[in-house]
Amino acid sequence: MIMSRHPLSQGSSSVTSTGPRSRRGWLWLAGAIGAGVLAATPAMASASVAPAMAQPRAAQPQVAQQNLHEAAHSLLLRPSDVPTTPPELFEREIVPEPGDDPATPAQLPADAGDDWVMTEWGPLGPADRDIIVKIRQAGLWESPAGRMAMTQGGSEAVRKIGAMIATEHAKLDKMDLEAAEALGVLVPNDMSYNQSIWISQMTPLRGAAFDEVFTDRLRLAHGAVVVALAASRAGTQNTVVRNLVQATVDIVMGHLTYLESTGAVTWANVPVPPEPTPERAGFFARSGMQSMTAWVILAVTLGIGLLGFFRVARPRGN
Repeated sequence: MIMSRHPLSQGSSSVTSTGPRSRRGWLWLAGAIGAGVLAATPAMASASVAPAMAQPRAAQPQVAQQNLHEAAHSLLLRPSDVPTTPPELFEREIVPEPGDDPATPAQLPADAGDDWVMTEWGPLGPADRDIIVKIRQAGLWESPAGRMAMTQGGSEAVRKIGAMIATEHAKLDKMDLEAAEALGVLVPNDMSYNQSIWISQMTPLRGAAFDEVFTDRLRLAHGAVVVALAASRAGTQNTVVRNLVQATVDIVMGHLTYLESTGAVTWANVPVPPEPTPERAGFFARSGMQSMTAWVILAVTLGIGLLGFFRVARPRGN
């Protein structure tokens, strides 16, 4: 006798057969959602961190320009308080005897082009020549500006600082010319067009008006030179250039301190340092994708997860 299947037993058989498939479907869905969250996290982080970093600057109070000037002149130092550059900085040997420096490379860099030459003090490249020219060019207008401050400055501190900057740039210029002669680098003898304009703008000024323009112009110029000097000092392979740049860095940093010590620098005109770049950032953070991209990623992965869930979990036909 053939026995027919009981409906209940048939249903139980169906549930049992789809149980593992259902579990696989849920695992598929959970995995897809997890992958979407992981992929979208960097984009969401970059979207939330950027406004948070920008908020403090936007919240800073704006002070009237007149109040800034009053505060600056109230902080002017007494002449006895003005910092000075150690005299030994100007006594450094810029052009040593060839072979005295054990750190001098014996050959040109592997990727050196036709504009590189080998000297007695190591390789000399375009950037080395450029920094020698820049140091010379800076002194061509900063020394005259310092001399102007000696007679046109409004405060005794500015007049004293002007005298020191003029004197020290003359000494630095002598060091630069020594390096240029040793390495065969041509340097300018005249101010640039912009430098001549800056000097002409300061010429008619007297007193506090001169102090403001003098400190702002020279503070900006010295700040720009420091960036170029740092790059040269970090990468040059030439002993003469290294000695010159090291001495110039120390002198220029002293001049920055001089100018800032007057209290007359308009800090709103000084460029702020560049924003730091995260050391470890995902692809989405680096490519600039924001929160909208994150939601799109989540929606797509959720849709794929649901599709996979229903395909895996649905019962197969008998």
